[in-house]
Amino acid sequence: MEKRLLAIRPDLERHFNVELRECEQPCIARYGVGSFFRPHADSGVTAESPQRVRDRKVSVVIFLNEATEEVGPDCYGGGALTFYGLVDDPVWRPMGFPLIGETGLLVAFRAATIHEVAPVTHGERYTIVSRYS
Repeated sequence: MEKRLLAIRPDLERHFNVELRECEQPCIARYGVGSFFRPHADSGVTAESPQRVRDRKVSVVIFLNEATEEVGPDCYGGGALTFYGLVDDPVWRPMGFPLIGETGLLVAFRAATIHEVAPVTHGERYTIVSRYS
């Protein structure tokens, strides 16, 4: 997986207009029923943050299964990946834009982007997560 993520680095550099040196070891994130992640950014914004966290420029999430309203095998409910601050307007800045996961979907975003994972309502949500610095 790391080789594949490194292979898309030139595309990410062009898209985000940044130079990327490396990508962190990909890991699998598993969210069970009731699991969530509060709004946060993947890059450090304080001097206390480790240097590797402050250096993060781009985050990548790859969905390994899909969200469905119906309970079924190999799927989950809830767990939307929601982004904040995407529109530079005071009215829209606090509004969240949810992304519903589909198997195989790769989402890349600036590591400083505030995002969250909504609570999972059924099943288990699986993603691969990595960050580039």
